[in-house]
Amino acid sequence: MVARTTDTIIRPRHTDHHEDPGMYGLLGERVPIEVIQHPAIEYVSMAVRYILRGEGTVFIGSNIPLRTNRRNRREHEAPDYYLARGVDVESIRGETAYNLWEVGKPPEWALEVASPSTYERDLYEKPDRYAEIGIGEYWMFDPTGGDLYGEALMGFELVDGGYEPVETSRNEHGLLSGYSRALGVRLCVVEESEREGLLEVQPDLGLLFDMDFNPALILFQEVESGLYILDMAGLRAERDSERARAERAEEALAEERARRRELEERLRRLQE
Repeated sequence: MVARTTDTIIRPRHTDHHEDPGMYGLLGERVPIEVIQHPAIEYVSMAVRYILRGEGTVFIGSNIPLRTNRRNRREHEAPDYYLARGVDVESIRGETAYNLWEVGKPPEWALEVASPSTYERDLYEKPDRYAEIGIGEYWMFDPTGGDLYGEALMGFELVDGGYEPVETSRNEHGLLSGYSRALGVRLCVVEESEREGLLEVQPDLGLLFDMDFNPALILFQEVESGLYILDMAGLRAERDSERARAERAEEALAEERARRRELEERLRRLQE
């Protein structure tokens, strides 16, 4: 029997996320989910690959179906990010899904990143569901800083079939953090007000900060060195890619404006 994990979860600060007058309100009622979730998922993907380098066969999935019922393949979960060590990665890729009855073991670690459309399931349904599946650790990160989940970071560890909260505290740099046994690192949250001070500790974090405009960022910290995990080459490549996309968009807009001016000029001449 699975313990009722949701009893230990702090409730959201707002029942309606549009009560928050911050950046999400300024963006309008329909906020693209990529604006909120993408930076965190991209960072976590980079950091996890760095942490698990050299470990051999590790499955890493983002929104890939996780099926537990072979009789109903439409029934599945799809964590924003999850991983499993020592599994047949190629068979999972071939199926384009993590079929628990074929893989033979549940994932060890899963992360959900809050968004206005998914945070309620993350809070009230998925803890019990993931515990039932047997996922070793379940983490939740809120890029709004806690307006959706109620806290910016929460972690849970599977104990006797149910989830127990992972203790969170402030690390040596004052960041909210919690230790992941599965990954052997601290998960940390950087609020906007904390970025400037953290740059004095690790200046190369500036590139990451420039790419994520959410009120809160997630960082993985090595316990022994105290350093925050970064892939500078990957970050530069992503930054350059973002710049190229922006430049293409500007060029397309300029061409559209030129076409409109040309049409307006033709129309004016016809009316003379």
